[in-house]
This record gives sequence, structure tokens and C-alpha cells, in this order.
Amino acid sequence: MKMRRAVFRLRQLPPTTDRLDIINLLTESIGVRASAITVFSLARSVDIYNPSSKIATLMFDPETDIQLSLKSFATGSSGDEWKIKIDNLRHTLILDTHFRGFTPLYDPEDHQADCIALSGLASHPFGSWQQKDGSKTFMWIRDALPKSLPRVRPILYGYDTMLQNSNSFQSILDIACGLLNQLRACGWASPTAKPLLFLAHSLGGLVLKQAFVSLANTLQSDNTLRVSIKGGILFGVPNFGMEQTSLLSMVRGQSNEGLVGDLALGSQYLSHLDKQFVGLSFLQDAKIYWAYETRKSPTVKQDSAQNWSRSGPERILVTPNSATRGLYTRKDHTEYVFPINEDHSTMVKFSEDDHVYSILVHRLSSIMDKIETDIRNELLRTGSALYQAVQMGDDSISIDTLDGMPSDSQAPSNSCTPTLDEILKSLKVPEQHSRLDEIEERFRTTLDWVFDLPESGFSDWLQHGTGIFWINGKPGSGKSTLMKFIVQDPRTHTLLSDWKTRHSPIYVSFFFHHRGSSLQKSFEGLLRSIIHQILSSQPDFNTIMTQFIDGGDFVSSDCWTLLKLQTVFHEILEQTAIPLHLTIFLDALDEYDGPKEFICRFLIDIAKITQTPTKDIRVCFSSRPWDIFVTNFQKYPTLRPEDFTREDIMSYCLNSLKNEEISSSDYESLITELVNRSRGVFLWVKLVVKDLAIAIQNNQSREELEKYLRSLPIELDDYYAEIITRIPLSHRWKTYAMLEVAVRPDEPLEAREFICAVECSDCKTYQAGIATLLKFRNYSDDNFSGFTQHRSKFYCGGLVEVLSANEIGIVQVLHQTVVDFVCDAKFKTLILQERAKITMDNGWTFLAKYRFLESEILESQGWYITQAVRYSIESEMTTGRSLKLFLDTFPPSFFRRGGGDYPCSTIGFGFAALAGLRLYMIETLEVDAQALDNCPDPPLALAVTRLPNFPDKDIIATTSLILQRRGEWARRPDITVPVMRTILKRNTLLQWQAGYEEADLDLVTLLIDWGISPDIDLGDGLRPIHVATLYLVRLLFDKGANIECWSRFQKTAADYVADALISASREESSSDLVRSLPREISSFLPSDIISYLPENLDAFVSHLIPHLYFLIDHGSMLGLRNITSLKVVLPEFSARIPQQLRGSSSYEEYAEDHTEELAEEAENLTSPQKLKLYERLAQVSNRLKRAMKR
Repeated sequence: MKMRRAVFRLRQLPPTTDRLDIINLLTESIGVRASAITVFSLARSVDIYNPSSKIATLMFDPETDIQLSLKSFATGSSGDEWKIKIDNLRHTLILDTHFRGFTPLYDPEDHQADCIALSGLASHPFGSWQQKDGSKTFMWIRDALPKSLPRVRPILYGYDTMLQNSNSFQSILDIACGLLNQLRACGWASPTAKPLLFLAHSLGGLVLKQAFVSLANTLQSDNTLRVSIKGGILFGVPNFGMEQTSLLSMVRGQSNEGLVGDLALGSQYLSHLDKQFVGLSFLQDAKIYWAYETRKSPTVKQDSAQNWSRSGPERILVTPNSATRGLYTRKDHTEYVFPINEDHSTMVKFSEDDHVYSILVHRLSSIMDKIETDIRNELLRTGSALYQAVQMGDDSISIDTLDGMPSDSQAPSNSCTPTLDEILKSLKVPEQHSRLDEIEERFRTTLDWVFDLPESGFSDWLQHGTGIFWINGKPGSGKSTLMKFIVQDPRTHTLLSDWKTRHSPIYVSFFFHHRGSSLQKSFEGLLRSIIHQILSSQPDFNTIMTQFIDGGDFVSSDCWTLLKLQTVFHEILEQTAIPLHLTIFLDALDEYDGPKEFICRFLIDIAKITQTPTKDIRVCFSSRPWDIFVTNFQKYPTLRPEDFTREDIMSYCLNSLKNEEISSSDYESLITELVNRSRGVFLWVKLVVKDLAIAIQNNQSREELEKYLRSLPIELDDYYAEIITRIPLSHRWKTYAMLEVAVRPDEPLEAREFICAVECSDCKTYQAGIATLLKFRNYSDDNFSGFTQHRSKFYCGGLVEVLSANEIGIVQVLHQTVVDFVCDAKFKTLILQERAKITMDNGWTFLAKYRFLESEILESQGWYITQAVRYSIESEMTTGRSLKLFLDTFPPSFFRRGGGDYPCSTIGFGFAALAGLRLYMIETLEVDAQALDNCPDPPLALAVTRLPNFPDKDIIATTSLILQRRGEWARRPDITVPVMRTILKRNTLLQWQAGYEEADLDLVTLLIDWGISPDIDLGDGLRPIHVATLYLVRLLFDKGANIECWSRFQKTAADYVADALISASREESSSDLVRSLPREISSFLPSDIISYLPENLDAFVSHLIPHLYFLIDHGSMLGLRNITSLKVVLPEFSARIPQQLRGSSSYEEYAEDHTEELAEEAENLTSPQKLKLYERLAQVSNRLKRAMKR
């Protein structure tokens, strides 16, 4: 190996090491003189398990025989890595030239983003980026990029793509999975990870694309990593294939021939990969630039000595069209492509003064600008709610947000305090016990060891322990069964009890369920459940609960927000008036659907609560031994079930064979071998015992059985793969569809829904789908349950099962490990083999097809179409493709039959705009640029429409998509007036709790930025500022709206708010309030406006006060009659009368003229009405005082 001009990497350096230290360490350890060593970079490792160590790149003087100096330190046979043990250093230094894995090259002081470089086929992770002349001292990513972009950390990623004499059969998917595993292992899946940029050359670009696609197709756990990818520059990437004749001749007959074969021109795999990547990167708004070579490259050629070299004929390896994925000839995308006048290899080898380098920096800077804009907007958005709450004096928001405690306004305002039963009912999670019921009971007398054996430590912890007890074990080792046994066994209560105190212990439980409903796997569900159980055991805590309920309001499940639940639980734990001896049992913490860092901190905070004679709080939880749990809980008492279950497994095996009428004594040695191989994994044992029972019944000999047992994989994933391989390839599509449909939805599916979705999976048209579903029209629930049980066993080998629930079969996978197996990036390839390369559809796609077809058969556009839209959005987000080809086969009547559920007499494109199916819109515009103009309904109005029964869509992105193609529409009143009226209908000054404020603030900002006037005339001289919520009024004012403008009815914005406030003070109900409003305001109100108003209008009055004050403080005039009325309604209002009116003769005359009229109006009220009015005014006055004090 030639090493005299090689660049080396030195790892595992101590955290305090500087460049001089490195030279001294190497000089002393390998005997090289100090002047022969040059250190070029020194940066902290990205390894989260050794984050304080450093990594350096360096070179040795060409005159130094470094190969000889390192000979005694060599490891392995490849000659590219050396381990140097130095006294007094904790870690052995590792010197290498292969650069595999991550190599950080610089530590920014103000670290904003990471930039990872992926090299190409048969290239070196470092050398491929070095300048093309003979010097090895300059590498632009290391030496220039930190100066140009000082807030970006450059990182190299190395992987093995050697072509010659390779025995590797890895595919592009395998390399991509390796990259993803490294990213996760180094912390880029963490919520606090920095945004990611990429530089990718040739094959590296395909690896990046495949990684991106694989990330999207997983479940939600990888969202953070996927979303962190913000863009990059891709150099010479063969998106549509490349010239590979010479490469094929080099690898012919080798294991890596398939990898090179996938790079062929016209490759279906590359075509499908590109379509998915383009769709997904568009949805994520990732900014991708494409560079293409403009010189021919020498090809490889074998000489007479059988050596390969780049001496063959010159060829265009990657055409501009392939390198830019077709954008090369598109005039509308020129900013995203640029040429480099080099060949395929040298196009990324920039010298110090290379003019192309400035282009790269400009492109990367534009991505950084977008990252910084996104961060700034997110900070503004996060801060705006708090700022607006404080400015508005909103009791419930400001106090809860700032202090984490309820405000005065949340205390009961009358004697109608909810009962304990009402509160318990409002807290109850419908599925509270369903997961517990699903978990298998222990087998006979197994698991008694947890109480009986002192080695388990569990009984001692129950009696004397504090803090946390952690049950951790391998997947399938029976953790959930053990937790169920612990929770239900009376010994738990006995051991927790203390005869010396009269206070009974309280123990509560929650079983996280990844395949269950949102409340079965979320923090909110956890809090609801354990608060409900605590309150059921100790009703005295109801005094705390009632503090968080508005008096007189109906207590419903909706009243318990996450913030309230957190505060309630905190109050229960911190109070000292009521004795509390609480033990919390949590199962499957790894199935919690939020950040694991958060749930760990939550448990540790509980464990830190000081024990007293009247209070002790403990937590026992189970999980897999993931690194994050090991890091946080390794210091607490723990047990691993697999260390104690050998006898349990033996008992299970013996009795299971006995149940099959097989003499266990004849197979005792076989059972012993099975127990030994099980390694404590109960689930593996169950599967194997079933297989062995079948083999025994088929009269296989003992030798055959022993051979069969030894052949079975011992890892669950491998065993599942073994089950799949037994299924004939011709049946595998159904297997794929079943497993995909079973794991995708949050809610378990009924057998009918499951099997129909599977049968629709391969339907390409409306006609084929309808025909398929009609075959099942006469099936009963029992028919579906039995049919599904039979089919799933045949096609999935027991990995999918049907449970009985109220005579309706419910489908779920055998175990959470099956979900992990299906969501693995390689699952599709394992099951479909070559077909996987051209298969983009997944379970969301199949479910969406079924729901669309079902809605047509039932002629319903209600719940079914809602589900269809939701599944379609999920399908687009995970596959990068839309259902356009399928939906375009539906008859036009399907999209026109709205039935009042959506305002759409339109075609598929309009429906897509309404539903937020952006990839459908993009794919349509690719083939029909006039689709926007030809849509019967205005697409912009459809895009901004929100429907209560439709799932949330990215309304900003959908609107932006349209405006980017039809920006001139923003200046056409015939389009913009309906658009603004649509937005204001859900943001009128009466909208008390709509929940759209944040998104609609961004939406209005977008529209104004595109040219819509903030003072647009909505009809009758009404402007948006006249009818909008305070949140929107603030934005409109900031955007230049005229706050002093008058409507045709001679009213200002302040007048309209005053009208509503005065009416709310006088009317008996929300419906009376709505009826009393001016007609021009009523025309903006949605039909369900009553649902947005509180039953007690006092709260609404408090809500309007800051709105009114903002307007008058910024110049909006009030009519004199309103001023006089407000003085009666709000005694403190005199201090806020507009200065220009205070003391004026016109005001005095007006007040004098109307004093008698107001008195007469009051006289017309009955005594009870007067009393109620005075009570209301007093309450409003008290609220106002509190708001003004804050």
C-alpha cells in the first residue's frame, strides 16, 4: 500500500487534546519525529457514547517510512488501520486511512447545522473530494468550507463500495440502511439534533435518496430524523442510470454484480426511486441542487497483466439529463441545476481557487438561509401565543403558561360543583383496560419467582425500596405478561401495605400499546388513566380536581387538556394535606409514542420527590434495554426476566406438547435443547413449539427434529423471515398487503375492513375495486372473522391474528416485534424480492383505496371519505406518490356528490386542493399545466377551506403551491374576496375556541405577502379588521391595515367588538347573543358558531375586553352610544374612553340625551333579570381588574 502521501485519521483522542498534543503523542508512541507530522483538522467526535473524544486528520512527511513505523501496530489484514496503546490514556488511539463511518472536520462556535458528504462508487471517503492535482494537503470540505460557512459542521461518511475483487453483495438499500443506522446511533434522530445538509457524489446521491425514501416509509419514530434533512447538492448522480459497460466487465461473476446492475440506463429501480424521492422531498420542502459533468470520463480497462486501470475509451458516464433528473431541459428549474466542466470523477475535486466552489457555497448558503428562516419563524410562532395571551389578559392561557397553575377564573363561579362520578367519567379512557385484557395470562404457575426468589429483588423493593424498579428484557421475553401478573397478583398489595399505618397504599398501572389508540400510547393517555385510578382509590383528591373546572360548565372529556392534566398530577404529588403512598406500574415504556427523553425525565422527576412519613411515590416499569433507558436507569434496581424463566419455559414446553397429545418424555432431550436455544425469549418458544408439534405429528424422526430445531434462527426477526420464506413467492403480495395493512393504522381494524383493504391492494381502477368489494357484500361479521382468520394464517404464518371483540373480529399482529419487522427498510425486499424495486404502495395506500371505494358503494361522503383522505395523505407522505392514477378512474359523479359534507362540485384536482393532496396536484400539473385554470371551483378557495370532518392538511403548503403557479390570482378580487371570507368565517371576533389561530395567521401572512390587501373590501365596506379575532387583528395591523376604517354602516372595528361585548353582557344565552349581532357580522358566522361559544357568557365578555382595548388604543373610534353603554356594562371603562372624546361637548350631549333612555331600558327588566345582570357585571368587573393587574 502506498502511504507516503496518504491522509490519516486519528480517533479516540482525549477531549483536552490540541494539535501539539497529537504530535507529541505520535512522536512518543510510533517514533516519528515531530516535524514529520502535520495536523490539518481536529474536531469532537459525533459518537454520542464517546462524545468528549476528538478526531484528527493528519499527514506524515513523504520522506518518513510511515509503513515501517506502524508495522507493529497493525490490526487485521487490510493494512489500513492501526491501534496505538499509550500509557495514561483511557482509550487506545486508532489510526486509519479507510475513513469508514463519520469523520467530523471542524467544530463551529455557533453550531447551526451539519453537512454530511457521501462519496461515490469505488471512491475513498476523503480522497474523492481532494483537489485533482498531485498535492494532498488541501481538501475543500475540510479546509475551505468552515471558512465560508462557519456555522456548519462538515462531516465525512465512509462506506465500502470497492468494485475489484469484492465479495460484498450489498445493495443500494443495504448501504442506505447502514447510513440510517449510523445517523440514529450518533443522535440525529433526537429532537435536539441539528438540521442536516448533504453533499453527495454519484452513488452517494442514490444512497441518500434511498435513505430518504426508507425513512419516510417507517412509522412515526423516525420523523425527527427525516424532517431534519433540509437539502443538499448532488453531483453527477445517475438518477436515470449511467454508462456501466466497463464496470460490469470488472464485476462480472462477483457478488457485487447486482449493485452495478442497478445503475443501468433505464433501470426500473432507479426510476421508481426517483419518483418517490422527488415527491417526498417536495412534501418536506427540502432544497436539492443538481450538478452535472460536461466532460467525458476515461473508462476502466483490463491490461494483459489482468490489472484494471482508467485507460479505456472516454465516455459520458452520467448524462446531464440523468444527473439533473430531467431538469436539464426545463427552463423553470434552471436555478436548481448547474454544470461543472470536469469529468465524472474530478467534478468534486476542487482546488483552493476553483471558481465553481463559490457556486457551491452560494447554493449551500441558500439552504442555510432557509434553515435560519424556519428556525426564526418557529421561535416567533412559539412565542406569539404567550405574548398574545399576556397582552389579551387571558386568564386561562397566561397563568397556566407562565405559572403552570390555574387562574382565578378557573375556580367554580357558583355552587354547582361537579360530582366525583362526573369527574371520573370525564377522565376515563374508554380503552383503559383493553391492552391489559389482551396480554396473555401467565402459564399455570410460572412467574412466581418474581415474588419467591430473593435474587429478583422485587419483593424487597415493594417492601423497602424507593424510586424506580426497572424490568428490562429482550423483545418477546414476557415482560408484559410479567407486568400483568404483578399488577393482578394479591401479593403486590400485601407487600406494599404497612401494618403500622392506617393509610392504604395506592397502586395504579398503565400499559403502553403502540398498536392501540392515541390515548393508549401517549402522555395524555397515561395521565388520564393514572389520575382516574388515584381518584378512584382516594376520593379526597376530588378537591384538587374541582379547582380546574369552570363552575357551571358541563364536565366532559374535552375539558381535560394536557396542560391541565399535568398540573393536576403535579398538584396531587406535591400536596401534603392528604397522605399518599403511591406505586405506579408502567408496561412497555418503549412503546410510548413521544420523545423517550421526555418520558425518562418524567419518571426520574417522580423518583426525586422527597419521601415523608405520609408520602412515598415509586415507579416500576418495563421496557426493552434501549440505550436511552440504560443511560437513564442503570443505577436503579433492575431485573431481566430471561435470567429467571428457564424453569418456566421448560414447564411450558412439556405441557404444550402434552396438550397436543404428544408424550413429552419421548422428547425430553429435544425440549432441553429448545430451552437452551430460547435464551429466555418466550415468544420464540411459543412459535417453535407449534412448529415442532406439527413436525412430530407428521412423524418426523428424532434426528430430523433435532436437525430442524438446530436450523431455526434464534433471533425473532430472523425467525419471522424464516416464516416468510416458507410462503410461496406467488402468494407473497397478499402477505405483504396483510402485514402492511395490519401495522399502519393507529386504530385496530375490524376483520371486514382488514380483508377488504387487502383485497383492494392490487386493484388499479375504480371498476376493478368495486367488483372486488361487491364479492363481500353478503358476508356477515362472523363470516369475515372466520375468513380473515383462515386467510391470515395461510398468508402470514401466524404473524397476524384475529381477536374476538363484541362478536366482531379485530385484527392485530402477533407482537410488537412483528411491527418492528414490517417497518424495517429491508422488509419489502425480503417479502417481494425483485418486485420490491418497483413497488411504491404501502398499507396506507391500500387502506385509502378501500375507503374511497367503500364510500362509493355506500354512497356516503361522510366518515368513509374522511378516512380515505386521511389515509391518502399518509400514503403521499410515506411513499412519495399520490393515488392519482387510481382516483382518475373514478366517475366524475364521485367528486360532485358532496351531500353537504364538502363544497365541491368539482373534478379530482379540486378535490385534491380541498383535501390537501399536494402530490396529486403536482402530478396533475406535470401532465396538464392548465389544471388550475380548468378546475370548476376556484382552487385557491378550496385550498384555504377547512372542514370539520376532514383530517388536518398542510393548508399553508397547499395554498403556496397554487400561488407559486398563479401568483397573479392574489390581485384578483373575484378570487381573493371568497378566499378571505372563507378564512374569516373561522376567525371572527366571536370565535372563542376555534383552534386554527396559528395556522391561519401564517396563511393570512402568506396571502398578504403574495399581494392580497390587508384592507380588502369584503362587501358592504367591511374590512377584515372589522370581523377578525384579536389574533388576526394584530397581524393585519402589523401588515398595514387601516384600524380607523369605517364600514358602509358607519361602524368601526371597535364598534363591532363593543356590539358583541354589550350583547354578551345582556343576553341570556349564546344563541340570543348571535341573534342580536348586526346582520353584516352574522353573515360571516359559520353555522356551528354556537359550539365555539361558552355556555357561560361571562367568560366570553372577558375574552372580548382585550380585543376592544387593543382597537381603541390604536385609534379605532367608538360610537357614542357604545361608549355610554360600555360605561354601564363595564364601570372601569371610563378610564379607557378614547382621549379625543373624553370631555367633549358632543359626548356630554349624547350621554345626557340617552340617560333617560337607558334608565327606561333597565326598568323594562324584571327583578330577577336585573339581579342577574348586576351579578354578571360584578363578575366581569372582577375579571377585568385581574386582567389589568397582570
